[in-house]
Amino acid sequence: MNIMNTKSAIHLTSATLAALGLLAAAALRADNVTLRGNQTGNQDWATATLWSNDAAASPGNAYFTNGYTLRTPSTANSLVPQVFPGASLTVDGGVGGAMGTLTLKSRITDIADLRLGTATVSSSAGATNILATLNVTNLTALDGKTALLIGNNTNQDLTLNVTNLLGGGALTFGNAARQYALSVTNAGAFTGSIGLLGGTLTLTSDINLTGGAFTMAIGGTNSPTSLVLNNNLVVSSFTFDTTTLNTLGESYTAAQLNAYFSTTRFSGDGLLFIGSTIPEPASIAALLAAAAMLAVTMRRRR
Repeated sequence: MNIMNTKSAIHLTSATLAALGLLAAAALRADNVTLRGNQTGNQDWATATLWSNDAAASPGNAYFTNGYTLRTPSTANSLVPQVFPGASLTVDGGVGGAMGTLTLKSRITDIADLRLGTATVSSSAGATNILATLNVTNLTALDGKTALLIGNNTNQDLTLNVTNLLGGGALTFGNAARQYALSVTNAGAFTGSIGLLGGTLTLTSDINLTGGAFTMAIGGTNSPTSLVLNNNLVVSSFTFDTTTLNTLGESYTAAQLNAYFSTTRFSGDGLLFIGSTIPEPASIAALLAAAAMLAVTMRRRR
């Protein structure tokens, strides 16, 4: 046996064990850190004084807004994403009030694990109409709670890109006539609802909410709602104003939705499916062709 190789193996094994020990110790040291005041001005998640551990947000810890307002770094003119360094961020009520707030001051914000309770996520990236984009790997809508995603005023739009949508709470877009965009890669574990109160929501990916619902209000005079089906949407039920579609297996084009609800709020080439997975492209093409033939037949009868 080669003694040198044996010693090296022992050293490597010891080094590996030591590294694993450090990782385990770091995990044990992970803290729940709460915000203890509203962030204003140039303050953001790197501001140490308002966190309960008196340190800037850092890897490993779980962070909670605690009913206060948390701001991202002010980088509205930069395309470099601002990455939240903590293990997770929960925006919810607490000591500071019934609702927590996340204000997006950066043009692009990346968060690995975002949990939304009674919360507001607002786009406030600059004084002009600068689109704010929020990219989330795991987004959890906490059960029994509602999160409102809005353009902070008449100048800001908001795009939300989600890899995994989880939980059973409600995500609601809009209280103003703003432009919103949504993409979701995987929503198989989501049992909550997505809502639209005002503005235009464009679906930028197929969204499969077989366990979730979609609700759409008419909106006010200055904030009418509209849904752009640029991709397909699957839901267990779809409600527009006070009318609900929940017959399993039904599918609708934007034109059919406009006809059914006597409105012009729907557009795009995608389909709405009730309670079933998105069919293969060939099946979708057949459905669209059938819808087109039906429309031609109806026009001829007139």
